[in-house]
Amino acid sequence: MKLALYARVSTEEQLNGYSIEIQVDKLTQYAKLNDYEYEIFTDEGYSAKDLNRPYIKILLERLKNNEFDGIAIHKLDRLTRSVRDLQNIVDYMDLNNLKLISLNESFDNTTANG
Repeated sequence: MKLALYARVSTEEQLNGYSIEIQVDKLTQYAKLNDYEYEIFTDEGYSAKDLNRPYIKILLERLKNNEFDGIAIHKLDRLTRSVRDLQNIVDYMDLNNLKLISLNESFDNTTANG
């Protein structure tokens, strides 16, 4: 399985010590522990209010080109804080049998109860 590992911080979060490096470290540990191939995408200094971020756009386009089997994130709010954007991403992933993995939330888009 090949995962896109996504990490993001806004400018405010950077000041509070919630770094890209910490997120990437945890995500890569997860991928290595599970013997997954991976590629890292980071958007530093961007809000999650929408998907208007350079590397999330690239990640989602490559996901649509079948380059990944899923996305792993540290927390859902790293991906987006927009319920509409999250629903669109989850719907697309469900239709295409892709995994969305959050390291800090019990979230499983592969089951009805997840």
